[in-house]
Amino acid sequence: MQKTFLSFLILSIMLVYAMTVCAEPLPVISDNAYALVSASNQKTAQAMYNKALHYEEAAKTLKALDLYQKVIALSPQLKEAYNNIGCIYFNLGRYRDAIEYFKKALAIDPEYAIAYVDLGYAFYAARRFPEAIEAFQRGLEKLPDLYDAYYFLGRAYCHESQWEDGIAAFQKALAINDEYYPAHFDIACAYMVCNKFDKARLHFNRVLLLAPRHSQREKITQVLHVIDGLETDKPSDIDTI
Repeated sequence: MQKTFLSFLILSIMLVYAMTVCAEPLPVISDNAYALVSASNQKTAQAMYNKALHYEEAAKTLKALDLYQKVIALSPQLKEAYNNIGCIYFNLGRYRDAIEYFKKALAIDPEYAIAYVDLGYAFYAARRFPEAIEAFQRGLEKLPDLYDAYYFLGRAYCHESQWEDGIAAFQKALAINDEYYPAHFDIACAYMVCNKFDKARLHFNRVLLLAPRHSQREKITQVLHVIDGLETDKPSDIDTI
């Protein structure tokens, strides 16, 4: 009976994971990088770029977008302007346009690490998970401290049923920020899928500690109760679940 109930809960966790993975809030990305503009009328372009940054910071998105477009007309090799446009489109939910501009930034500088990370977010939001994985990997090679990027890399892996790779990415996110409870929840779900219940218990408990009002608190509590009951079962019983 207990094994049947656990199997049901594992399935429930997987279904919850599948349903909530798209609802997980995406980050608001805004690099706001200062850049030195090189153009024939440099002072005008530089003033426009700086004003666009100011508009972004003041949440005047459309005004910022208009100025960035004018800047790249004057200075078409300014990678930061293309990337900032991509961030604006991303935050507006226009993921196809965001991808286009992140790629334009990378065409100017193929080593532009933050553009790869931002591209990863855009591919993830567009549910193009293999491309998101590749983009995140490229960006994280040079920006290894971005725990939220590792987190979404892990989610992209899990979408592709690459659970162990997902777990590894979540572990890297938590190594940077152990209080980031979404990563604890997701790694616990991944451990459940892999039948690693002791490790799942550890991370579910961390979720309850860090986020006592978590939306899945009731289900997490049920899972923990059943996992605790398994300690009295024989290993062979667990292995047959």
